[in-house]
Amino acid sequence: MEVLLRRPARVVRVVDGNTLDLEADFESRTPILQRCRLDGVEAPGLDDADPEERRIASLAKDFVEVLVLGKEVIVHGSADRQDEHGRWMAVVRWRDAAGDWSNLNDDLVENGLAASTRSGAPRYEKASAEARI
Repeated sequence: MEVLLRRPARVVRVVDGNTLDLEADFESRTPILQRCRLDGVEAPGLDDADPEERRIASLAKDFVEVLVLGKEVIVHGSADRQDEHGRWMAVVRWRDAAGDWSNLNDDLVENGLAASTRSGAPRYEKASAEARI
């Protein structure tokens, strides 16, 4: 049975455009460090063979750092759903300067820095990625 979680966390490290290290409180005395993979999106790899893909990967990482590094977020995910690297699959919500909640996963796709892995979703557009940061 899938156990759905909705927990506050603090982003302590941005590994790449779709991987975060979170300090999360799972009702224990000390916060737990958890690696999280943004569910439903695929950002280019920082080690991609294509220089243009590496450039977009760097932009995606910078974008995520500006939005959430060191900040409190809400993590939505499943306690028993991990990827092949043991990362917890999650949707991350963050507050913008106006105090409104935004979906980080969707923000990456909407700004052309990641592709949606949901069926039927459009791919990111490389040409416009740099202008959106």
